Amino acid sequence: MSFYDVEQKQFILPEAEGFFAKNNVLLLDVDSANRIVPVDLFENVSVDGGVLCLPKRTMVNTPIPYDPLDHEEYKINSIPISIIVENYVNENFSERKYILSGRPDVFLALELSIFSYEILALIQSGHLTTPILLFDDSKKEVIFFEYDLEINTISRQRLYDSKLIGGKSGEFWVDYFNVNFLKSISYNQNHIDIINKYYGPLIDGLRIVSRA
Repeated sequence: MSFYDVEQKQFILPEAEGFFAKNNVLLLDVDSANRIVPVDLFENVSVDGGVLCLPKRTMVNTPIPYDPLDHEEYKINSIPISIIVENYVNENFSERKYILSGRPDVFLALELSIFSYEILALIQSGHLTTPILLFDDSKKEVIFFEYDLEINTISRQRLYDSKLIGGKSGEFWVDYFNVNFLKSISYNQNHIDIINKYYGPLIDGLRIVSRA
């Protein structure tokens, strides 16, 4: 069974194509993407006319707040979150990495060896409401990036050992998310309700409390 429609084409801006050519980022066709998309590790849920791409409850899920394109601005011990995530991916994922759309109705599929936030910035146009999956050929872990929902999840299969993210435990990141999510400039009550309803059951300890 195919995840993506075989008739779909990727929406990639010309400046992105130039960067990809210089940095060995390959555009995959639909057949290749359908063979590698890790459908056993996530599920799609329709919410308010959009589509969430949620990690399975069987995964160990660690939340990272904020729009990914703002991760350069927010720091942990003076290190931008973007650098923390880049280092985590490039140190722990295998050389063959993939970025895919988490929506069956939107096709995006890249193969790369070095992950950078510049790639996320270049694909953002046309994919603002597209959940983005990042994983390697082992599929031990999947990172879910959400531009507009501002919750990103590093998800690991339970049979594999946990690793610190930026030198911090999963419990640290849950607390950090709970405390810092409301610093986002774009949240609203519906946004908070979606986080609590759909991500709360997936991440131990995650709970956003609305401010008066």
